[in-house]
Amino acid sequence: MSKGFIKAALTKRLAGVNDIIEWLYASEAGPQLLRRVVDDCSYLLPCEPAGNTTDQAAANRDQGPQDGQRLSAGARILLRKDLEWLRDKANKL
Repeated sequence: MSKGFIKAALTKRLAGVNDIIEWLYASEAGPQLLRRVVDDCSYLLPCEPAGNTTDQAAANRDQGPQDGQRLSAGARILLRKDLEWLRDKANKL
């Protein structure tokens, strides 16, 4: 999923779909997509602090991304910035 879409969905309250967005991304009863995105981003940045990730994501992060998944320095900078925002949002929900 696009991190940009998630940011927009969680910051712009859209009438009629707000409850669906909340259930998909934040609700304990839902699939908790926000937590999954944070875990996936953490996996791509193995040197990042663990934060609130699942055990599986932490194990994957410790292994680090495979050779085909290396990120450029610019991509890492943008991903770190997005990851910080996503973690902050996930901790507030």
